[in-house]
Amino acid sequence: LEVCLDFGAQSDNTVSHEAHAVVVYDHHANEFFIERGSSRNLAMLNGSTIRGEPVLKNRDIIQVGDTKLVFVAFCGEGFAWE
Repeated sequence: LEVCLDFGAQSDNTVSHEAHAVVVYDHHANEFFIERGSSRNLAMLNGSTIRGEPVLKNRDIIQVGDTKLVFVAFCGEGFAWE
């Protein structure tokens, strides 16, 4: 699944067409993690540059360009994607 950040006239010019970050779901561990994408523009997680493959927690802030996104996990205790 690819997420496109096109807000029309309000688009963020600091977001490139390349992937800034990749979010992956690990169904064995029932958790999400994030890794850097192919863009030269670095994405950030909670105000820090993404290094390695940190686990995403519910309500973490992912920033691409000047755009901030709130991560909402649709899994956790009591629910797992099969």
